[in-house]
Amino acid sequence: MKMFSLDPNDNHAESGNPQVSITEYDTYGNFYSNIVRDPGGNSSVNIKVSTYNNNWESVNFYNNLIYGGAIAGFYIYPSTLSKNTTINFYSNSVYGNNSGPLINIDIVNVPYNVDIKNNIIYQAGSGSCIDPCTSMDSSCTRLPEHSYNLYYAPAGKVSRTSRFVLDALTEINANPFWQAVPSGAYTSSMAALTSVSPAIDKGFSLSSLFDNDFVNVSRPQGSG
Repeated sequence: MKMFSLDPNDNHAESGNPQVSITEYDTYGNFYSNIVRDPGGNSSVNIKVSTYNNNWESVNFYNNLIYGGAIAGFYIYPSTLSKNTTINFYSNSVYGNNSGPLINIDIVNVPYNVDIKNNIIYQAGSGSCIDPCTSMDSSCTRLPEHSYNLYYAPAGKVSRTSRFVLDALTEINANPFWQAVPSGAYTSSMAALTSVSPAIDKGFSLSSLFDNDFVNVSRPQGSG
């Protein structure tokens, strides 16, 4: 499911709520190397993953640049699942300047597997980088797996709930030092790391799934 080209003149910039909605029966595959943006902040959600049937399978989301959603960049809402769901969110860059969670997971008491790894999640607004369980904390029976992520929320917070704790060995809360924050039409400097970025050589090899990055450079390189 490579939905949109990396060509700067062929970005997905439509308004709507959400911009991309994945709700198919027996859905499985890969959503990769896309630019999903809402430069005007008209769309509440950039990508929404949901299902209202019993046949949901699995999707890998990787190497995407997601920005500009008014509330959330990536929203998981499979509220009626009756079988295991697998959603992997790998090596994406997510940017927002809003009051909501950039990664919003609204799952309570259903079988699921969500793994969040190797991402940079940058909340420039008053919201949070991630809400691992939108419902009340007492209703959450499990939180998503997460490791090797960089979170940055200089005016907000990493997570809405104190139950979400960064993995001390692999995750950090720090400025990623991008060359440029994503805004408007895509340029190659957006979400590109500068030489002083703490994200350099800090990722986990996912070569069993993919061996290149968003701009098609071979990965991993160096020590991470």
